[in-house]
Amino acid sequence: MQAADFTPNRLEAMKGIAKDFIKRSGGNRIGIYIFAQDTFTQTPLTTDHTVLLDLLDSISFKVIDHSESGGTAIGDALLSATDSLQKAKVEKRDQVIILITDGESSYGVDPILAAKYVKDLGIKLYAIGLAGEKPIEVYVEGKPYLTPSGKILVTSLDDKQLRKVAQTADGKFYRARNENVLAEIFSELSNLSRTPLDIQKTRLKHSYARYIAFAAMQIFFIWILIDGLLIRRPMR
Repeated sequence: MQAADFTPNRLEAMKGIAKDFIKRSGGNRIGIYIFAQDTFTQTPLTTDHTVLLDLLDSISFKVIDHSESGGTAIGDALLSATDSLQKAKVEKRDQVIILITDGESSYGVDPILAAKYVKDLGIKLYAIGLAGEKPIEVYVEGKPYLTPSGKILVTSLDDKQLRKVAQTADGKFYRARNENVLAEIFSELSNLSRTPLDIQKTRLKHSYARYIAFAAMQIFFIWILIDGLLIRRPMR
């Protein structure tokens, strides 16, 4: 995600567009999960978008120790997100996973099996492949990022696997080759139809029957008094 085919790099470009997406997401619950060889919960599902934006902004290359956890575990990431969604499921509400990666899965659970699980649970999957057209060398803080063999890392994206993952989940695949395409993708996702939360409204009803009956009884007794004491009737 440090490749500079996006400005200033893939990670920062993605964060900028994701912030805009969060701001336009209304009251929807959103969670952020970051992954390499391992998956980490940056924030669980929440409607507190201020916290989401702060935690999204704190994501950096150094968050994960790439010497220990470098790699790409797409299947594990899908399962982690799915588990969180299932624990917070609300009936009649759509659930969506937006998967963003610039690499193919190289660790963990088979992403195709994970995609089948996502489909079985009725969760919508949108997979975004984040990479330019050509292979590109990777630099971190201006210095070349070296592989264990001492060569500079060159990254590219073969999106065949991601396309199959999206297809297996009955989802949709996007290839983001530059910032403009990435912005268009998130704009489309932010306009997806949503089922509103089912909010039950309770109307408190007051019954005035007893008050009316009480008033009628008072009028009746007053009439009896007037009739018996004040109005003189002829003797029968």
